[in-house]
Amino acid sequence: NIEVAEASEWEVSLRYSAKPENLGAVLHLTGAEEPIQAELTTPFEPELIPNSEQLPRKVEAFEVTWTEMPLGEIQLPPGRHRLTLQASNIQGDEVAWVRALILKRK
Repeated sequence: NIEVAEASEWEVSLRYSAKPENLGAVLHLTGAEEPIQAELTTPFEPELIPNSEQLPRKVEAFEVTWTEMPLGEIQLPPGRHRLTLQASNIQGDEVAWVRALILKRK
């Protein structure tokens, strides 16, 4: 969810990793005035970031590297919005591992 104080335009990007065999999927972002879509065309295999802590924890995900791809631009009027990311034309058994959806005000 995002709450917008005044009408504004945003650049949207996705922080992700994806296997080469999953390229070709189309990502759809809805919840703005106009939906946007982008094709996943660049693979990115994450690398494990060494843990600097000396004491291991029992339940913890390993930290890895991510890459970003631009999805497009959206306009949001004032108020609360729920942005939804979905995929079509899925290749293989998954699309990508998504770390974050990044919005930067223009």
